[in-house]
Amino acid sequence: MQLDQRKLSDLTYSGSDKRQHIVWDSALPGFGVRLYPSGIKKYVIKYRHNGKQHIITIGSCGLLTLAEAREKAGKCFSGLKGGQDPQKALSRQQVTLADFSKVFIDRYSKTRKKTWLSDIQRINNWLIPAWGNWRLSAITRSDVALLHDEIGKTYPVAANRVREQISKMFNMAKIWGYLEDNALNPANGIPDYPEQARDRWLNTAEISKLLEAAKEEKSIHVRHAIGLYLLTGLRKTELLKIKWEDIDWERRELRLPETKAGRPHYLPLSDAAIGFLEDLPRSEDNPYCIPGKIKGARLINIDKAWRRIRQRAGLTDVRLHDLRRTTGSSLSQMGYSLHLIGRVLNQSTPSVTAVYARFAQDHVREALEAHAKRILPQAPSEEPREDLSHGDNVIQLKLWHHGNHFESETI
Repeated sequence: MQLDQRKLSDLTYSGSDKRQHIVWDSALPGFGVRLYPSGIKKYVIKYRHNGKQHIITIGSCGLLTLAEAREKAGKCFSGLKGGQDPQKALSRQQVTLADFSKVFIDRYSKTRKKTWLSDIQRINNWLIPAWGNWRLSAITRSDVALLHDEIGKTYPVAANRVREQISKMFNMAKIWGYLEDNALNPANGIPDYPEQARDRWLNTAEISKLLEAAKEEKSIHVRHAIGLYLLTGLRKTELLKIKWEDIDWERRELRLPETKAGRPHYLPLSDAAIGFLEDLPRSEDNPYCIPGKIKGARLINIDKAWRRIRQRAGLTDVRLHDLRRTTGSSLSQMGYSLHLIGRVLNQSTPSVTAVYARFAQDHVREALEAHAKRILPQAPSEEPREDLSHGDNVIQLKLWHHGNHFESETI
């Protein structure tokens, strides 16, 4: 029988409880409609794969039209010719958002993004609570718009990042076969909230307050990290990942093997930056300049210490990333070109000039030297910065900051 919409409506179950009742379509061999005593009708396909015959459901008559079901059956048969089992393909399309999120993190975020932990955070904070048990195909544009509005009431920028991530997840779901190729991306067409680029940076007076407030931290690594952030313009994680082997003391240069730009970054170090690094105590069993509490590991973040420092300095609106902006702003105010500032901050991307980067370091060094003198008017003295005494197993370090020695610290 060649099925059409009218015949489909007239079909009724006439089998027995022990025997399934399927009406096969003569127009597309292997495609048919299974009838149930309850009156439910479902589209099915029959095929052979690896020597075994299978009959599987591809959709309900209440959800798919006959034309849509035929098209879906045709795609299943086409995939079968390429060695793909339609049953496995269809099972992927029944995946829930929670299950697909795990696939997305493993196959996309972890392999392509250094910020993959942020993807996990957005999924756990927003997507799983909203649609964790929903099938991907069940999520609509109105669902995404409602979630975007809900988040945007308090966190408009975060709402935009969530919408962008949903869009990427659905695009990858189609590429990987978890959604039909013609499935609509529910995150597309939703207008983002306006975003204003943050331009907060510290002036000279604020820098002095910040450095004074940092002196009260017990950890020399935290104290000097603040100075190094200001002197180098490094990103938060980039600084915390520095190993002693990354420093070329003879060239007075820092090599960052992994950066957000996706390539190694060579950064000349000013005298002041070298001074901060030389002051840091080394640990034989830890390769990192800023070590953490776990043996051999780096400090993961200094967020708690940073909140204490900015609170004491009366700069509660300043973020740690603003220290990086301060470096760029200082260089800009001294008249250095945007290209050079991009070099310092590792933000330039022209591939044509990238090969010349290692041959133009003197200009970058001059810029950072001038920046260091601007924010630290008195350079550290040339006398040894480390004064060690071994009485009663106590080591005293004579520290300097802002060009002035201050009281020794007992460790």
